Amino acid sequence: MGCLHGGVIMSSIAVIDTSTLINLKNIKCSSLIDYLEYYLCTTIYVIQEIEKGKEDTKNFYRQLESKNKIKHVKLSIEDLIEMARVPEHKKRISNAELSCFVKAKNFGCKTFCDDKRAINYAKRYIELGEIVGIIHLIKEAYIKGYIGDSEVLTYQNRLHKNKFKTQGDLLNEIAAEKLKLLIEGKAIS
Repeated sequence: MGCLHGGVIMSSIAVIDTSTLINLKNIKCSSLIDYLEYYLCTTIYVIQEIEKGKEDTKNFYRQLESKNKIKHVKLSIEDLIEMARVPEHKKRISNAELSCFVKAKNFGCKTFCDDKRAINYAKRYIELGEIVGIIHLIKEAYIKGYIGDSEVLTYQNRLHKNKFKTQGDLLNEIAAEKLKLLIEGKAIS
């Protein structure tokens, strides 16, 4: 189901945090966003983190922005009030993560975030919407047939090289899930 934004239903909008943006850059596959037809939004706090970060991350963000693949969304007073309900804890959550959680929840759409510590900390204080990360995006693209076995292995290896650990054998896990969906006769779309 899509979310309502400015009176228009957008079937695949998502608010992306720095962590998943960096992971997309690291696997060298921004086309996952194209395949899955996500329209990405992000907040000023994410943009500030990116601007303080590595040059390749800045360039990746700017490339997405120049292709209209990502847009800055402003935080409302209500967003800021909800963010203020979560006590600051610099080692557990940043304003970038928190602003994405709140904005996505208020839009009624997904948050892309790979920082489990931030997710677990925030949900102690506020209700969160659906949060997924890079593994979910890879899985979704595989199940829908946009990428194959070799791409999954390549992405997993690139994630490992960049110190993002996956549990178990990602390819076998998502191949089994795809097979299960096929056996159950559930449409893959």
